[in-house]
Amino acid sequence: MYTVKEVVSRIICSVETYLNKKIHFSIESLNQLYGIFEYKKYDKGSLICKEGQIDHYLYYISKGLIRQYYFKKDRDVTEHLATDNDMIVCIESYARCEPSRIIIEALEPTELYRIHHDKIEELSSKNIEIQSFYFLLTQVAL
Repeated sequence: MYTVKEVVSRIICSVETYLNKKIHFSIESLNQLYGIFEYKKYDKGSLICKEGQIDHYLYYISKGLIRQYYFKKDRDVTEHLATDNDMIVCIESYARCEPSRIIIEALEPTELYRIHHDKIEELSSKNIEIQSFYFLLTQVAL
């Protein structure tokens, strides 16, 4: 299991790599970010987000394998697979705070860190560094 500081560092690195751009944070901003991450552990087969549930989180997979899928004409359709160091989000549910049609399932024992929509939005409204990072983070998570 990673510490929250290691997770934030890995996420920042991922965003920098994806965008080929260096991101700078003050110590105060980093400490604020550390405070909003929540660690969760799921067993194989656990549903992280169920169909019809509002999903308020951005997820960083520390360890494991995740499948995002939905049902179409009584068949499940895999939309996305994600593994260690990937980020996932049910973007429609997350952005609009509407029930998700996407189901998120742990295909193996999974450890992840998640950030609640309201917490990152609140920090973003008060801190321009976090606001800029949040904007970039959502681009990477898509």
